[in-house]
Amino acid sequence: MKRKRLRLVAFILLFFFLSVNLCPVVLAEPVPSPVQEKINAPSPTDTFIDVLFYRPIGLALIPIGTALFVVSLPFSITGGNVPTAFNNLVTAPAKYTFARPLGQI
Repeated sequence: MKRKRLRLVAFILLFFFLSVNLCPVVLAEPVPSPVQEKINAPSPTDTFIDVLFYRPIGLALIPIGTALFVVSLPFSITGGNVPTAFNNLVTAPAKYTFARPLGQI
């Protein structure tokens, strides 16, 4: 009886220590290598197109989305989805224009 209890305690302690020590390894994210960063880097053409076309379009969509949000506000209030409408019509174009890295279309 005592031997079974000792084995059980040893097994629980072993399981605990192994799980605690392996969790950071399992949860760790891979570190990108410099070669992988070069592969993921946008091309000069993508950067040029982004600056010339996509950023101005995003900039124009911010006031349009804000106006649509104001128009849809009575319906959003009655539907109870004001934060969703705000995120989709105002925040998304602003993030697309200002928070997105240059050249990542």
